[in-house]
Formats: sequence, structure tokens, C-alpha cells
Amino acid sequence: MDDHCKLDKGEVFQGYDCLLNFVHEKSDKFYRIQVLKNDKGFHVWTRWGRNGTDGQSKLEGPINQEDAKKNFKKKFQEKTKNSWDERQQFSPVKGKYSLVIEKTDSSKSSQVTDSQTLQKPEFPDVLILSEVQLPVDVLYVILSQLPVRDVLRYMQVCKAWKTLLSDKYFWKMYIQRHFDLGIKSDLSNEGPIEEWSGPGWTMSNDVDETTWYCYFSEDGEDDDIYVMRPFPSMWNCRVIHPYGLDPFSGDARKLQGLCRSLEILTYMRNEASRLGMLSGNQCSGNESQNEICAVIFPWDKKELPTPLELVNGIFHFHPEIYEYYTSNPEDIGSLRENKLHFHIRRNEHNVDDSDADYDEDDDDHDLDEKPCLNSIFGMDFPDQDEQWKYEDSRKFYEWLQPIMCPSVAIYVGGEKFNPVAIFMIAQLAPGWVGGALTAAVWT
Repeated sequence: MDDHCKLDKGEVFQGYDCLLNFVHEKSDKFYRIQVLKNDKGFHVWTRWGRNGTDGQSKLEGPINQEDAKKNFKKKFQEKTKNSWDERQQFSPVKGKYSLVIEKTDSSKSSQVTDSQTLQKPEFPDVLILSEVQLPVDVLYVILSQLPVRDVLRYMQVCKAWKTLLSDKYFWKMYIQRHFDLGIKSDLSNEGPIEEWSGPGWTMSNDVDETTWYCYFSEDGEDDDIYVMRPFPSMWNCRVIHPYGLDPFSGDARKLQGLCRSLEILTYMRNEASRLGMLSGNQCSGNESQNEICAVIFPWDKKELPTPLELVNGIFHFHPEIYEYYTSNPEDIGSLRENKLHFHIRRNEHNVDDSDADYDEDDDDHDLDEKPCLNSIFGMDFPDQDEQWKYEDSRKFYEWLQPIMCPSVAIYVGGEKFNPVAIFMIAQLAPGWVGGALTAAVWT
């Protein structure tokens, strides 16, 4: 039963429960329908509104069972132009809501796509390897426990393994085992993403000032101000991606690249958080300190995306925000073709740091002449009992250096909104680009 419904002792009746979604231009809304049953009879619950809000709701009943089912099916038909009884063959209709399929945990949902359904390939039930017989299912389970790089190496063992591991079935299973790709519905505590997902504030409105500030509508005349629309989604593994992305739509090679990319990004975000790294800690004009998020999107071109492709193609920023790049298409961002420099802070607790690779001038260096990872992944000042952060930060930077080479840094929204968006992205694997998304406050 919907968490927002307060029906006493109510429960969903025979699976009559659906969540619908509609995104088109300026619209971004949901519609929930449920048939509920309690000791007083049957009820039809509906809740609707803009995504990210509680919306409005209505509870009809008690009524009899047949009327409740009829009412539910009618609403579903009106909103989707599809029959509830034939929902397994759901076909999206332009201008109507799409069906969202939900997992057991209501916070984990995704758009209905055939590509997310695991369909076992037609292999022999038993694979013979060096006179040892192994059931294919057992071999899949064993290989799915290994790191991505090891699995890719094992594809070179023999033709049988290469055939087995070149099928989408295995890679879908691998992804679902290692990464939670349900859509994260609660963006609180997700750094700048939480800020940008809310309404902007100006000097002439009364929106909560903890959200983002809008400069392009300071007179308040434009009541439809936003940062991005449709707003990006975040998987439960805490990786941001363009709204509506179907991660399983590519071939086996594309899924292999996704696995490797997600492995990189989840480690990057977890380590940056563990080490206390923030944008604004070092080598930055940022007047605040901002969390570092992970971002990914499919990309098949040889060159990294230009700023204009990023802000008005991959993601969809407000036209006022990407207007600069429309007027200056020659601006390709800060492209870095060599490994980015990094430096370790001098410790302040009289601990022997004679072997540390620090540079007393590094905090004041010219970022154009000597770009560094610290400008995004700013190192924390370790406390007395956190001396391990020096060595662990070094290992993290050394791991990140080759991944972010080449890379491009793209700044979005200067003089348009605050905090501005900062992307540091690179080719992570064939078919996928990603990296860090963070923010900076400039005044």
C-alpha cells in the first residue's frame, strides 16, 4: 500500500497496483493507482503530482469488488491508452503516461523495457572443459563472483568460454548481481543533486534559501525556473545518469563497458567520501565545499562531448543556462590530454612526512598551466588520528590519474545560477563516458 495512504488495515488487492510516469518538455509527473481492501470493503486510491513531491491524493470507497476493479482499469486505460489486462504487452503512447515497473522495495523502480528481462541463451546444459563437466548455470554463478577485468580475461581462455561470456544474458545477470540499478527516489543527502532538484529561489520569491539561486529570473516573472528538465535520475548504487536511460539496451560489448564503468564510478565515489574529499577543499575558486557525485552516460563518438552536447543533448539544462555555449560553440571546455597532477597536503600534526610528495606552492599554482585532480577531489586536512588519509589519498590519486586521461572539465551556469555545475569526465570504457559531477559557489 502506498506510504501516503492512511487507510486503516488496508492492503493492495490481487496486484491491482501501478505507478505511471509522464515526462514531456516542461511536464514531469507521476500517477499512482491502487485497489485496496480492508474490513470495510474495497477502495480505489489515487495519488498524482510533480515528480519529487507528495502530490495530491484521493481515496474512493468503500465500494464493492467489481466496481473497484472496473474503476482501476478505467483510470489505467485513460492515462495510458493501454489495457490493464494486457499490461505485459504494454506499449507507450505519445502524450500519455508510461508504466513503471517496481521491485519489492518501493524505492527501487525503473521504466518497463524488454531489455531488462533476463532471457537465458540456448547453450548446452553442460559445458565440457578439459574433460570436466560443469553445468552452465554453475559456471555462470562462479564467474559472476569475479571482478570485471578477470571475467574479460577469461574470455580469452578458449572458444567455448568466449561464446559463453559474449552473451547478453551473462552480463545482465552480472550487473544485477553487483549493482543496484533501481531508481533512487530520495535524493536528500545527495549533495548538489538534491539542491538542483528543488525549486530555485530569487530575491522576489519565498523559496527555501537552502536550494539553488536563480540569476536569470531575479524579477520573479518566470515562475517556471529549473536547472535541468527532465531531471537526471540516480540509480540506487548512487550513480547519476540521463533520465530514461535503459542500461540494458546495448549489446554484450556495451554491457561489458557498463560493468567496468560502474565498477570505476562506485569505487571513485566511495573512496572520495571515505577520504573526506570535497570540491572546494583545494585549488579551487569555490567559495563553498561540495560533495562529489558520480555520473555516467552512453557515448559512441571518438571525441569526448563538447559543452554544448553535454548541456543540451545528454542532459537538458534550462535554455538560459546553456545560452553561453550556444553563443560560443567553439568553447570545448578544459580538455586535458595528459595525466592530471595531484599533490598531498603537508600534515599539521608533527608527524614525519619527509617522504611526502607535497609542493609548498601547489595550493597557489596556475590551474591552466598545471591542472590537478585536487581542484575537484580536494584533499581533507586529516586529524591527528587520521594520518592514514595521507597514504590512502595518494593511492586514490594514483589510481584516478590514468582513468582521467584524457579528460575534459566543463563548467555550467556561470552568472546564471548558484551553485554552478562542474563535470570532470573521461572515456571509462567502450561506449560509456563518465566521472565526477560536483558544484561550486561563485559570487
